Amino acid sequence: MRNQSADLAGRLQRLEDLEAIRRVKQEYALAADDRHGFAVNVERTMQLFSKDAVWDGRPRFGRHEGRDAIRTYLSRGKARIDWSLHYLIDVSLVIDPDGRSARGRWYLFETARMVSPATGDPELVWLAGTYDDEFVREQGVWRIGMLKFDCQKIVGPDGPWPDPPQGGAPA
Repeated sequence: MRNQSADLAGRLQRLEDLEAIRRVKQEYALAADDRHGFAVNVERTMQLFSKDAVWDGRPRFGRHEGRDAIRTYLSRGKARIDWSLHYLIDVSLVIDPDGRSARGRWYLFETARMVSPATGDPELVWLAGTYDDEFVREQGVWRIGMLKFDCQKIVGPDGPWPDPPQGGAPA
């Protein structure tokens, strides 16, 4: 009976952890859509990252290591998006056996208004890509340790946008 109770408690903890991680990613999407001009809601977003976090959107959006670098990048709004709506589908979520780290993959379909690099004018676009993220438990709270966004395609009214140059966007 004791083994069954321990097994049940472990399975329940795993389910609670999975839902907590999903909520972190959901909150990330909501904060990204809560825009102030070209910037996401930085304070709301930064609460979701671990102390040693990395935001990696190469090649199009650069790589930003550490909370200060992530905060600076997000507050500058270099993606030039002034409206967005993230649609996320989780396709994989695995908690490591230690219960202190996890990995997840999400598909992203995002509709947005983004400044066209060709014309400099805002246009409605669709973005498609994947998030391959790592999560860590800090002081009992799940946070994003590594956010890796692979923006595979941006499509505007005139068709697909060109891929970024080799080497990607500046930080």
